[in-house]
Amino acid sequence: MAAAIARGLRLIPDEREPLFLLRGHRTPHRHLRGEHVNPGLMRILDRLQDTPAQVMGPLGETLLQMPPAVALLGEQTHYTGAPAPPPTAGPPIRPPASGTSPPTTSSTAV
Repeated sequence: MAAAIARGLRLIPDEREPLFLLRGHRTPHRHLRGEHVNPGLMRILDRLQDTPAQVMGPLGETLLQMPPAVALLGEQTHYTGAPAPPPTAGPPIRPPASGTSPPTTSSTAV
């Protein structure tokens, strides 16, 4: 609940700490990931409600999207990193073309 209040008031991390202490909670650990959007930037984005804008963190993660950006690009704030590559199990197996028989091997004695 304290985190929601801090976001609603658009407090910077140093201003959030006393709020958590007043509520009887320990201050949350600050992550290396830049999850915080500066309040000044939030005020600018408030004026851009009809513009597809989004805020990207230092690692390329989407921190905040305006509604038109969600409509244009899809919801991207839930991603936490690069997707895992698909597993590799060897070359793909392709079925033979229709109307052809599979190759046969024959051995001849010499």
